[in-house]
Amino acid sequence: MQAIENELRHAHTPGLNTEMNALFEALPDEIGPVAAKVVAGAIPKDLRNGALLRNGPNARRWGMSGGWLDGDGMVHACVFSDKPKYTRRWLRTEAFAKEAAAGKGLFDGSLVAPFGFRLLGNLAKNLVRANQPQKDTANTALLALKEGRVLGLMEQCRPCEFRIYEDGAIETVRPGSTLDGGLGFWSHPLSGGALTAHLHASAARPHEAVGATYSSSDQPFCRIDVVDLQSGRVTKTLGVELRCPVMLHDCALAGDDVVIFDFPLTVRPARMLNDKFPVEYEPMHGARIGVIHRDTGAATWAEVEPGVVLHGANAHFEDNILVVRALRSLPTTPSSFIAAYTPAFLYEWRMKGEDCLGETYMSETPCEFPVVDPRCVGRDAPCCFAIGPKTIGGPNTYGPPAEGILIDRVVKFDLRGNSADAFADAWTLPAGFWLVSEPTIVPKADGRLGDGVWVLVFGTSTAPAREKTHVYVLDGEDLASGPACVVELPGAGLPYGLHSCWMDAEDLARR
Repeated sequence: MQAIENELRHAHTPGLNTEMNALFEALPDEIGPVAAKVVAGAIPKDLRNGALLRNGPNARRWGMSGGWLDGDGMVHACVFSDKPKYTRRWLRTEAFAKEAAAGKGLFDGSLVAPFGFRLLGNLAKNLVRANQPQKDTANTALLALKEGRVLGLMEQCRPCEFRIYEDGAIETVRPGSTLDGGLGFWSHPLSGGALTAHLHASAARPHEAVGATYSSSDQPFCRIDVVDLQSGRVTKTLGVELRCPVMLHDCALAGDDVVIFDFPLTVRPARMLNDKFPVEYEPMHGARIGVIHRDTGAATWAEVEPGVVLHGANAHFEDNILVVRALRSLPTTPSSFIAAYTPAFLYEWRMKGEDCLGETYMSETPCEFPVVDPRCVGRDAPCCFAIGPKTIGGPNTYGPPAEGILIDRVVKFDLRGNSADAFADAWTLPAGFWLVSEPTIVPKADGRLGDGVWVLVFGTSTAPAREKTHVYVLDGEDLASGPACVVELPGAGLPYGLHSCWMDAEDLARR
């Protein structure tokens, strides 16, 4: 795996580094709804009148003293109608409103790894200037509800609720939402404790989403929340006690159980007093995978090899054996994962109660943002999809992290163990285009489970100056054949983003 990482770094030439940095540049304005156009193929009937949304950081004109990840959340939406529409809008969070009223920036960034003193100073200045230690950017992920309602999510802030209409229009309706009192507590800066950026709806219970939120302020250091997707209310909360606070960015579902990754990316605020970032890789802490029953809270833990897991792929039971797949990274220094980029690889654990029966890499293909057919979440999924990097390197002008990646392909993995390496299929973007989103999966109306899906991604050209952005619609059964449809979006190309979601036509709001 280190040899593969070295190859990716060696491939990162100065010219490609210029292209990578261009993908971190914020867009200066909002657009839409405006017309987009189909430039290849045709919109599949399964996608008609639905919408693809992507969230991500996009700092406004006054910028911010911090990294790219501190930028204001901007949502991009493409509606797949007979006349496709495109919209991009900043989320009007509480901090956004304060800065708009002041006509200037009021917040210094919090993602200033690996420095602790600078972070403490920024939090203090923010508190004085804006009566708010940390900016609620809501820039990481999305949770689609009903009637056009969507939550913009970021782990250190409460959700920002917005609405998307069938014509593509976006409007913020509730910044700093407590989900009708379900999040009625105050979250300390950097402690997590607000609401995780990753909530999942299982195939068995598709009308509610479940997520694991971390907190570094006090026990329990983990909290499981169940959100009803119709009402947007928190219907159940369970506390999960951990040995110390760890950065829990994601979880997985397996039947009625929630799989928790208690891995040693520890969160210790006291590190700031020694001018260190509070989040570090601490392998001596050890690693465990927990199985928490979502109704009773009963917990079982199995010790596993340390590493870092940010994103899970899926989990399921084979009789009484729990099979968990996720992306695992192995940082080389305490700050390398936060201050620089460490590639991740698909990994599998097999557990029975408190015993780990085995764990292994499933592929030598580096990847990010794994996702399965939503009809397979919590069940035995035949395959998963992800995106693959072409290079790793820096310097990243918009860091931290000091390094970035260029991503040029969508990858499919076989999860049924039909070969020594799970890599099954891939599609590479046209020359000069780079992926700026995770894959979003939409099942075909009559598609088989697993790969009977459409795989949607955003791609942007950086030559000569990020002039085009496309939404590519790929057939999950045959990625290599190329897009079934390409929609070209107007305006300047998209910068890098993070997580995305799909909304069916009947779930969009009507005027």
